[in-house]
Amino acid sequence: MEVRRADVKDYPHIYRFLSNNYECENYFNWDVGRLCFTRFAVNNEENSRGFIEWIKDVYLWLKDEEIVGMVHTEEPGDYFIQVAQANKNLEKEMIEYIMQDAKRKIPERKSIIISTDERDDKRISLLELFGGKKLSDVDTLRLLKTDECEVADIQSEFRVSEIDATNATFCQKISEVYRYVWPESSYVPNGDVVKNLLENSDGFETLSWAVCKGDSVVAYAMGFVDANHTYVHLYPIAICQEYLDTQALDIMLEEITREVKGRNIKYSVINAWYKPEENRKFSEHGYLKEHHNLFYEIPIIKT
Repeated sequence: MEVRRADVKDYPHIYRFLSNNYECENYFNWDVGRLCFTRFAVNNEENSRGFIEWIKDVYLWLKDEEIVGMVHTEEPGDYFIQVAQANKNLEKEMIEYIMQDAKRKIPERKSIIISTDERDDKRISLLELFGGKKLSDVDTLRLLKTDECEVADIQSEFRVSEIDATNATFCQKISEVYRYVWPESSYVPNGDVVKNLLENSDGFETLSWAVCKGDSVVAYAMGFVDANHTYVHLYPIAICQEYLDTQALDIMLEEITREVKGRNIKYSVINAWYKPEENRKFSEHGYLKEHHNLFYEIPIIKT
């Protein structure tokens, strides 16, 4: 077994590894939407030009030169483990690696965060063995099975279109909707990040939808399709809150379903925390709450 830090050239291989080991209804791994968002938004810095920072905290476990596991972060001290089911026995080693990595990189930290699927009893037991305590924060996975739903035709004052990545003004409006919803976030600081999210997926399919009223953008979603063309992960979905009680989100969700069904993609996935009012809309349009992603705090320095 080889363990090494990832290189930029590994990106397509990581994309395929995640695609091959994300089972929508059975077992949680990090999806390709989070991979793309971390590469082109989270670690893009203000000028969104480099795309290199994402790689510095990604470590790969390889068997016969094939990826069988990976560790990565979205924030310092916030770790995620992905592993093929046949290699679950590696997780103890991976957690030990994480703890040593954190001690080197963030010596001021006394604990780290590691995520797990709520149904993954083996990982939960392992995290508890390392002294992990479950936090109150959760991410919720919502799943739409496209072959089990019908698309509604909604007459509305709003119109839905693809995000035009060549239109700088339009991309800037998209970034402002994101900041409106998450004002404390620096992940999509400008229109360049929107453009890069949609244009720089190394050949993998990205989709997008924007809801407009006149010249204003009031909602949008980005969708990242896995390498096997099985699911699309919608990340993020953003709507100006004064439009939450209108048809803006409804018409976008129906248009997403129409396009995803037309592309013969089996699942449409939403995995993040959203407000109860937004959750109600998701449920009304067929996105059912399937399970949660839990976060455990693991001590790394004895107190």
